[in-house]
Amino acid sequence: MLNEAMRNHLIQPPLQHNSAADFPIVQYADDTVLVAQADLRQVQHIKNLLLHYAEFSGLQINYAKSTLISINTAHEKMLELSALLGCKIGCWPHTYLGLPLSSAKPKVQDFMPMLKRIENRLLSCSTMLSTGDKLTLLKSVFTSMPTFFMCTLMIPKTVLKQINSYLMNCFWRKYGTQDRGMVLIAWEKVCLPKSHGGLGVLDLQAHNQVLLVKFLHKFLNREDIPWVNIVWEAYYQDSLPGDRLIGSFWWRAILKLLPTFKAHTRCKAGRGDTILFWSDKWLNMPLNTQFPELHSFAINAYITLAQA
Repeated sequence: MLNEAMRNHLIQPPLQHNSAADFPIVQYADDTVLVAQADLRQVQHIKNLLLHYAEFSGLQINYAKSTLISINTAHEKMLELSALLGCKIGCWPHTYLGLPLSSAKPKVQDFMPMLKRIENRLLSCSTMLSTGDKLTLLKSVFTSMPTFFMCTLMIPKTVLKQINSYLMNCFWRKYGTQDRGMVLIAWEKVCLPKSHGGLGVLDLQAHNQVLLVKFLHKFLNREDIPWVNIVWEAYYQDSLPGDRLIGSFWWRAILKLLPTFKAHTRCKAGRGDTILFWSDKWLNMPLNTQFPELHSFAINAYITLAQA
């Protein structure tokens, strides 16, 4: 219905780009997120569509539980839109599926609910466990609790440090008491694999980075995903990511992992339009490393394999 209305020019997508085949909508279970322009006429059309959907399906939309959140929209306009839809006005950051969503970089306090949940669970179940039991608990349960956040966001170092502090206090706590026992080994060594003399507890920072590099894999392989298409069209129509960080706070954080990603991957040449001729590893080693003197004469150090 929304796509048909868009094709009939009744509503328009908030971002104009060539790959906008569908109207932007996110659905998970019974939650729905609509991204639209702050235009009274278009919002009226969207509400009419929702009313028709409710009439046809028999499913009623609870506007009282719905929230209207703006990006760079005047408060007066928001009041008009809110009155039209009959829903309340929200603000950033907004929690959706447990994640703090915002147009700006999340602050440390936005992660406090997650930190509080980890702390409470550790305090409630670690007092009467042996060291071996606590190690199993840390490895199988508590280090996985922030994984949902790590799959999407670069967690601030302050937050990771606090989580590690909770884990350390739990692991070294004396049996049967709330007192912290003696620290026998540095936590960095505890997080090493067993083959390297550690205990195999997850290194949360490395875990966070590993979970996020999947976005670089999707981006550089030009997977047919809306955000991939938008980023390519917005920033890289005639170039590839280089040393300059551009885009949203989320994309800039992902770009910081690009050197790490390329150091552990190898390119398989296809069209070659996402492979840097000199610096990517599409042969046994990057050409700028294999032939540094020849590379010094390159006019364009960021030429792609397709352009070469």
